[in-house]
Amino acid sequence: MRSRSAARAKTPSRRLCGLVCAASLLVLVSLTVWMPAASAATKTETRSETKARGTTFRGMGCTGVSQRTLFLPADAFGAVALSPQVEQPLISAESDEPVALVQSVTIDGTEVTWSVAGTGASCDPGLEAVEWETEDVTLRVRYKVRVRVLTRGTVITRGDRICRKYGRQIAAVPDRSDSVSAGVRDLRSLARMLRGMNRSLGDLAVPKERRSSFVNYRSALDRAQQRLEAAADAAEDYNVGGLNFQVRKFGFAIDSATRHAKRYGFRSCSGRAATS
Repeated sequence: MRSRSAARAKTPSRRLCGLVCAASLLVLVSLTVWMPAASAATKTETRSETKARGTTFRGMGCTGVSQRTLFLPADAFGAVALSPQVEQPLISAESDEPVALVQSVTIDGTEVTWSVAGTGASCDPGLEAVEWETEDVTLRVRYKVRVRVLTRGTVITRGDRICRKYGRQIAAVPDRSDSVSAGVRDLRSLARMLRGMNRSLGDLAVPKERRSSFVNYRSALDRAQQRLEAAADAAEDYNVGGLNFQVRKFGFAIDSATRHAKRYGFRSCSGRAATS
């Protein structure tokens, strides 16, 4: 008669072997996406960026002016000051009362300067020589920059190359495991490969065109990688219920990745279609 521990190990091992089969197949068909060829090409796009910095303003009475400047990148243009706004009261660092007022915001190329003077109690007679200080204020500016990005066709071509590279690695992972420890090791290897592929895709300078689909594709791949790691943890703990749950969630993440890949322009088949 086999020992109880041997029987206990066999059930998760069988489940785990099935998991590794499903994982390797689903990931492989997700990564092996066939896309139309395109020559390497770039283009220039205008993008909006935001820069922010925390600071405080200090001054004397209501006559002295305190200034702070936010310096933008050298290639920035079209700057718009978001906060604080002109005539906005600034609260004292020592009370909840306004102690200063934004008098002006000037934009000179890549320099944005706020001028602030005392107000309220700071202007009371006899307080001309008393220093005031505001609580923390966030200077925030939106501006534009021109960036060189790949065309969508080039992103597709280079993304295809990345997927093929990692697809070959994933295909080399055994689709059967003869022990729980081997299955856990294979799951972690799959997760590591998926993470590496996702990082490589993140290095591509993606244009605005269908960018959200590309971002969602990478987010789904990230969720899939996390599910593989969680599945490996569950298998290591002989948690069959947790293992099944993570496998199911992994499948959902891969299905989502496939949908977003198609929306971006990738021609790929789903893992379930490939196994039917």
